[in-house]
Amino acid sequence: MQIPTSGMHREAILEQLTAYQKDDVDWSSGRVFGYVFDPGSEILAFAREVYNRFLTESALDFTVYPSLLRLENDLVDMMLLRPLFDGVCQIQGHFLFRFQIRDPVN
Repeated sequence: MQIPTSGMHREAILEQLTAYQKDDVDWSSGRVFGYVFDPGSEILAFAREVYNRFLTESALDFTVYPSLLRLENDLVDMMLLRPLFDGVCQIQGHFLFRFQIRDPVN
């Protein structure tokens, strides 16, 4: 595939994406084990709203978007540090994992 020499109309792009999806399984059918969770229409609508709020921000530079750093740190803290490692592990973002091994004797 090559980069087009000119832009495509919106409808053509959407048609192409639909064609790409033709063999995809309908995740909401309940027949996709282990890959997708259906939270229900209300939560799904809210999740889309939240996603769209940060659609154009890049988490690669937290000096420009400190809100993303806050969200990432909160998520890592909630999901990894406390339940799995009980604070033993220091995780910096989703790019770098740095573990501190505690001396069991001291």
